Amino acid sequence: MGLLADEADFIAEANRITDEMYSKLPDLFYAHGVEAGNWKALALALAKAHVPGFKVADPAGRPTEWSKFHKAEFKLDVDAFIERTKPEKLSVVEAIKRVIRQDGWSEKTKKMTLSALEKHYYDADRRWCKVVQDARAYELIVPTN
Repeated sequence: MGLLADEADFIAEANRITDEMYSKLPDLFYAHGVEAGNWKALALALAKAHVPGFKVADPAGRPTEWSKFHKAEFKLDVDAFIERTKPEKLSVVEAIKRVIRQDGWSEKTKKMTLSALEKHYYDADRRWCKVVQDARAYELIVPTN
């Protein structure tokens, strides 16, 4: 566009640019593997590709072998051990040292460090602890054969 362009020229050029961009939209959907017309999926695909906060990365380090359920079981067993030694009031670390000697935990924790076990203890989700508590109470009421 030159200096001599009038308003009609500017409007024509704006329409040309808009039309060219709209003509490329099907290619944008295709490039991101999104069904044409699914604007929400396209927005999310673009955000994942270009916005750091939308990129989902695996956590660093080795993946845990313990589920949320196992962590909750472990926390409940450690807490129960602390509760049983009430006058002494063992520390969490001391209670962990004693719990891992028990039959149910000795094999599962054999190759684990104390710091890893302590992390599992503190990572236990309270909601899962409640689920395990309820399951254990149910087992006492209605034992399985």
